[in-house]
Amino acid sequence: MRYLLKGLWSLGLLSFLTLLSAGDENIIKTIRKRYQSVNQLIEQCNNVPEETAFHEVCPIYHDLLLSNDRGGQFCGPGNHQVVTDLWYDHSVDCNGMGVDKLIKVYQKETIAAATYNYEYVYDEAGKLIFYFQKGGYEQREIRFYFNQGKLIKSIISDPPKGVYAEEVTVTPEAVLKEAKKLYNHLLL
Repeated sequence: MRYLLKGLWSLGLLSFLTLLSAGDENIIKTIRKRYQSVNQLIEQCNNVPEETAFHEVCPIYHDLLLSNDRGGQFCGPGNHQVVTDLWYDHSVDCNGMGVDKLIKVYQKETIAAATYNYEYVYDEAGKLIFYFQKGGYEQREIRFYFNQGKLIKSIISDPPKGVYAEEVTVTPEAVLKEAKKLYNHLLL
């Protein structure tokens, strides 16, 4: 009897974990849909002809920040440049009745001969829901999925064959901290 109860308890725990995983998978599907719709909207807005009144056809606002625009040398790492694209939901009232909401940050950082790409996607409440990183000498891809400030899934690819791979040092906690800093300090 004790083994039967223990087995049923284990089965119940397994069912609960499966249910929890199914819930996380639904959240991840929602995050992926948000990522795709934000990128489609950005693409649509990038293709607005110059003669068209941009603000009349595009509900999002784009800001570009450029650090070290001539790619000059820094002591130690050599050439260094960071290009940051900020995309805001601009569908709110601009007459002081609302604040634009940051929906995506894309950063391209070049250090010497290595280039890193970072993407941060936020939900409607300003919480980070997705982080993507690719680049460096390894061309490793890192994906973090978040729900309510908690990591629910991480995908870290192996580098291409024959490429020396260092240990992955990016942590979900560091990503959340950087995402919050970007959100709080880069809003217009």
